[in-house]
Amino acid sequence: MTRSDATVTATRTQGEPTMTTETQISNYDRGLKTGNEMKEVTIALNNVWGGRSKDGGHVSSYEKIGHHAGSVEFLDGVLASGCPVRQYVEVDGRIDSYLIESNPFKK
Repeated sequence: MTRSDATVTATRTQGEPTMTTETQISNYDRGLKTGNEMKEVTIALNNVWGGRSKDGGHVSSYEKIGHHAGSVEFLDGVLASGCPVRQYVEVDGRIDSYLIESNPFKK
């Protein structure tokens, strides 16, 4: 998928101005690059992403998907790369996880 194929939508977070299309595409591209470098991306209970790289390293971020500017477009890029994305959830006091195929943070 190329940047011209990117389907991005403007998001607002914590009173920040709506992002420009160029910024959205940049975040999508960053997600695409990240997804291509990762074995799996994870989304923690608090919606912060991290993951395991193909070379065996671990990546931790502070970016909360759906809260930080550009994070929704970033996740779109990761998903477009074909990288598995595992989201952790709490169900009945138990932590569980599942692979996501579409972006649950899009409004």
